[in-house]
Formats: sequence, C-alpha cells, structure tokens
Amino acid sequence: MLVSQNKFDKSESKYECDRCKKELSITTRISIYSKLSYENPKKRWDLCNKCYAALVRGIEKVNK
Repeated sequence: MLVSQNKFDKSESKYECDRCKKELSITTRISIYSKLSYENPKKRWDLCNKCYAALVRGIEKVNK
C-alpha cells in the first residue's frame, strides 16, 4: 500500500507490505495484480520478498 508519494522522484515513494506491514521502497516491493473476466488488471497487493515467497509456497503446496 502506498504510504507517502513523492511527486518529483517516484523512487523515493514509501510503500508498506499489505501482509506484515514492513516498510518498502519502489525497488523492494512486489506488486500483485488480478483481474476478473472482462476487466483490466488492477493492483491488489504490495508484498515484501518474504511474504511473496510465503504466497508462492502456499500456492505450490495446494497444487501438489
């Protein structure tokens, strides 16, 4: 989630992990987009590397 936006330099904008509330920068966040059948993709979550890895493990575990 976007916490603070720098309109002059987007690399200085601050984000927060939607799962663990860790502070992120634009280079360390992983954005998850989703869409329904006839919609354009929308950004749903911003995750840190650790939370993204947990999400991937959970999805792979279910699909085995």
